Amino acid sequence: MKIPFRKSSLYFQFLVLLLVLTGCSKDNVAPKAGIMADKYQAEPGEIITFTSTSSNLRDYAWELDNGVKSDEKVVKTSFDTPGNHVVKLKVTDRSGKTNETSINVYVGRFYLTTVGLTAMNFRNPDGNTWDADGSGPDLSFGLNTPGTTNYGWLVGDNITQKDIPKRLISGSPILLINNNYTFTIYETPEQGKTGTSRTIKSWQFNPVKEAQKTKYSNNNGIIVLPGQYPGIYFEYTVQ
Repeated sequence: MKIPFRKSSLYFQFLVLLLVLTGCSKDNVAPKAGIMADKYQAEPGEIITFTSTSSNLRDYAWELDNGVKSDEKVVKTSFDTPGNHVVKLKVTDRSGKTNETSINVYVGRFYLTTVGLTAMNFRNPDGNTWDADGSGPDLSFGLNTPGTTNYGWLVGDNITQKDIPKRLISGSPILLINNNYTFTIYETPEQGKTGTSRTIKSWQFNPVKEAQKTKYSNNNGIIVLPGQYPGIYFEYTVQ
């Protein structure tokens, strides 16, 4: 079926107008500035990578409060002073429109402040109670540092479900080194009795790296050790 010339002409005029309007609407949209960091908490002097998440841009203008400025899409830098630091980005698209955004990162040393027990399996892999008399296991929690210092806390004697969650205050904050640690929860002999401590579960990982995976922009946070039983978490602060 042939379209009459007049109707065909009007049809193509409509298409041209639609394309023009569509192009204009795109030109009227300002760019959207965005920043992604590979870590939001870092130690002094540690390299942080900032990447613009915007696309189809003409210019990038970074301004960091450590004095660094850049016109690249990706910026790598570090901060020497502990505390909160501001990272600003202004972007310009090909039509000259601009948009700005900023994020915060926190810099300092990582310290362990609190350990907590949130869940416990009261039977061993053989299906028997951890303690011989069934009164509830006597639990201790240990932290083995990469150096020579080891820390241990008594979770409690004859622990039952009603004692959980159990919060342990470690006392003075413990400096966390950017390295692997071994975390172990033990079933210890009854008070006044001899015997051998048994390992209920042991974990090994780097708590500083785990903390940096989380998008915190302040100076504290919580890390949950992997595994359902026992459930262990610790709180940390960055100072």
